[in-house]
Amino acid sequence: MVLIGIYKGAINSGSSLLTSYTLIHFYGLTYMESSATRKLPFLLSFIVSAVIYIQADIVNWPIAITLMAGNVIGGYLGVHYALKKGEVWMKYAFAVIVIVSAIKLMI
Repeated sequence: MVLIGIYKGAINSGSSLLTSYTLIHFYGLTYMESSATRKLPFLLSFIVSAVIYIQADIVNWPIAITLMAGNVIGGYLGVHYALKKGEVWMKYAFAVIVIVSAIKLMI
């Protein structure tokens, strides 16, 4: 997890996927458990970053508020749908996201 944290700080691309796979493979968590488990460290990382950017006065507030609103709405709808459909659906959705992300990175 420390190595993934270093990678996240340097590059950030795909760090969520690496964290999920690590939690699933090494800790035996399910897809939904790994998603919920990684929220707290990412939230703390976001708070520290936000404080630094706000102190430096480089936040574009209209864009930031729009992104936060979209994140909250998308997160709520995603969690509601994932809990409704269950773990099997999450495995397929996760696989599709990984493939699309890999293609995007290669292009």
